[in-house]
Amino acid sequence: MLAARVRRFVRTLGLSLTVSLSLAMASLVAFSALAEESMEAEFRGFDRAVLVWVGHHVRPAWTPYVLQVSMLGSPLGMSLVSLLFGVALLARQKAWDAATLLAVMLGGGALTMGLKALFKEPRPHVFPPLAHETGYSFPSGHAVLSFCFFGYLAYWIVAQAPRDGWRWILGALSAGMALLIALSRLYLGVHSPTDVTAGMLAAVFWLASCLSIRHWIARTPFDRRA
Repeated sequence: MLAARVRRFVRTLGLSLTVSLSLAMASLVAFSALAEESMEAEFRGFDRAVLVWVGHHVRPAWTPYVLQVSMLGSPLGMSLVSLLFGVALLARQKAWDAATLLAVMLGGGALTMGLKALFKEPRPHVFPPLAHETGYSFPSGHAVLSFCFFGYLAYWIVAQAPRDGWRWILGALSAGMALLIALSRLYLGVHSPTDVTAGMLAAVFWLASCLSIRHWIARTPFDRRA
């Protein structure tokens, strides 16, 4: 009986909309639970233990490369790559895709600022940070922006022709780049694992929400995709 109801629900909404809505709701629930536990300092010991381990494995020869990776995930870096991708989409007459990218990135930036102002979590000081950062720590803005951009890039690559296996490989590499940026923040000592995980979840929520709206509009007679 339950399986039949689920199948009817999926047929009504469509598979793409069902998946994106499910991702949005799941990530929102996970983020809420993580934020609550973080505010109660439940993960403080775990965060410290991980950063202590990271601090013991910092190597001067690696640091310049990690800084470059981290810079890519900065607001400036993400703005530049988003602009380049957006221009490329417009050049291919993909205005609908470019508009979605704009909503994802602008919303991701606004969400980051709002959450940081709401939680006001100070940055960790387990070992001397390898980069100068100001502002609040929770969630990681680099994680939010990188997972928004590279997550959308992965979606776009696969969505063009889902049957092409190489597109899934490129999509996985794109998501891996976002993960690498998020991990660079731990190496630099400017964020805790909780900050980074929260940033990932916030990005998945916002990206999935934007894609849900996109898929819903695509199912209406008002669709004007380029």
